[in-house]
Amino acid sequence: MKPLTGTDALILCGGLGTRIRSVLGDRPKVLAPIEGVPFLTLMLASLAEQGLTRAVLCLGFGSQAVLEFLRSSPPRGIEIATSVESEPLGTGGALRLALPLMTTGTILVLNGDTFLDLDWKAFVAFHENGRAGLTVAISRVADRSRFGTVETDEAGAVVRLAEKEPGRSDPGWVSAGVYLVGRSLVEELPAGRSLSLERDVMPLWIGKGLYAYRGVRAFLDIGTPESYRGASLSWLTGSRPGGR
Repeated sequence: MKPLTGTDALILCGGLGTRIRSVLGDRPKVLAPIEGVPFLTLMLASLAEQGLTRAVLCLGFGSQAVLEFLRSSPPRGIEIATSVESEPLGTGGALRLALPLMTTGTILVLNGDTFLDLDWKAFVAFHENGRAGLTVAISRVADRSRFGTVETDEAGAVVRLAEKEPGRSDPGWVSAGVYLVGRSLVEELPAGRSLSLERDVMPLWIGKGLYAYRGVRAFLDIGTPESYRGASLSWLTGSRPGGR
């Protein structure tokens, strides 16, 4: 059985994309073209290879463009549901809003502007075999100035989450924006409130089943003009260094 069989995915697609607006204009990041192919198409195709059959898209900014795209180009082999914010709710608030649309006990949460190369089977096994209520995939980067860092103990339990420090350009372990989370934890979040999963929610779960998986081989965040220009079909379809 493929690792994501029987797991719903929730893809966070509602961000304003202010850092990349100069390149994309009003186009939502999830539809950013990579050599002519929308980023969302590439992401869903990659997840389908791992057994994913159902995804919920959390929409906000640019929701109409995404809905029109889904009507004209429905993805093959994956059922799509959508949750549309009437006002910005942040990553945690968007997750809580979409909860009624989720059908599985464990939910895969992804950012709609991030693409990972990781061992999905090992990631799922790490989450299921431990005591994790939420597992975040983390990656080692040479320059952590753009990211918040994640510190763990030897077993992978998160012991500290640090905010991004623009002046710190040293290496560190950072969240790659992919999570496995138990439905019961999402149910505990207050409904209708703006919440950041990273800043407001995860710190409260330290010591209560928050774990980090260090198996990310490479990841791409297209949230800046520089990283977006570095994206390519060859990287996203498997011929990247360290890829399959």
